[in-house]
Amino acid sequence: MGSMKPIALILLGPPGSGKGTVAKSLSAHFAIPHVSTGLGILLLLIGLVWLFGYYAIPHARSGQTPGKKLVKIKVVRRDGTKLGRGRAWWRSIAFIVPPIALTILFVGIPLGYLLYGWPLFHKQHRAFHDLLSDTCVIQV
Repeated sequence: MGSMKPIALILLGPPGSGKGTVAKSLSAHFAIPHVSTGLGILLLLIGLVWLFGYYAIPHARSGQTPGKKLVKIKVVRRDGTKLGRGRAWWRSIAFIVPPIALTILFVGIPLGYLLYGWPLFHKQHRAFHDLLSDTCVIQV
């Protein structure tokens, strides 16, 4: 009969519809691995949409999120010019990745979130992600 070609099977459906039960049965019957992303992938997608939709895009356009407009502050490059798309995306990534990386490094101890207190001790009160992206927050 020859060798069988490998396949990837994706089961889609609303929560509670039995995807996990069916996947476990298929996995046992055909002796194939069962990988479930579950809620994790959805939360990751929501987080990325929030990170880039609420932070990166408004910072690239005007330097202000709705919250920053409310308190009359904006993000600019250190020389006072607009961020631009690339720097705004980099700043957004630099906002979230270092705390997560430090938390992973310290085996789940959330020490990475101490970086959010960085501006309290920096002489110019610039956040860690501002230092990484060469930006600062100014009054409008």
